[in-house]
Amino acid sequence: MTKIDTTAILSGINGFEQLETVLYGYNNQAYRLFEIVIVVERISEDLKQLVETVGREVFYDMYLATNESVLKQCHTDYLIFSNANTLPRKDFVEQHVKLREEGYFIKGKSVLFDKPEKVTRGAIYNDLCFEVNWLRENGFDLRDKKDQTICNASAWKSDVEKLGTTIMEGSRNKLELRLKSLSLKGKKLQNKFICVHLQSK
Repeated sequence: MTKIDTTAILSGINGFEQLETVLYGYNNQAYRLFEIVIVVERISEDLKQLVETVGREVFYDMYLATNESVLKQCHTDYLIFSNANTLPRKDFVEQHVKLREEGYFIKGKSVLFDKPEKVTRGAIYNDLCFEVNWLRENGFDLRDKKDQTICNASAWKSDVEKLGTTIMEGSRNKLELRLKSLSLKGKKLQNKFICVHLQSK
């Protein structure tokens, strides 16, 4: 078996239903050599149960961590930071992996979608919820410019380790500023529809 080389770090859990939806999104990834670390302030029994249940259906390994222990739970050299309620398109991990380069970090946007109940497992596995027509039919307004400035970012673990435990504090925007402080250059994922940010009204 080929060794995994990437860790997706998910933080900012708003609800277990959205987290479960997002985890199935990662199960649909074209690039499969990754693991997932879910970061929370306190690891509850309910969260452990969810991870155990979903873990029986997905191909990747999952781990739970706190802000202080997250880097210890990452078993690869490359880290992708995203939100626990941000659904990835099937080429999300692949695009980060393709663009990774020493001396750089990567950042990407998303679109906001306020009807997460519309995102079924079938819509995920058939990539429907990343199509403009499907989003529009389900209430998405293309004229709404409230997409995330940065909803995901990635960097080499060796660079992230220089930032210590502050890496998980604040938003992805602050993460970008911290990575820039290391004299790293940024690359952008061009298509904001690569992620759908599930946000309840």
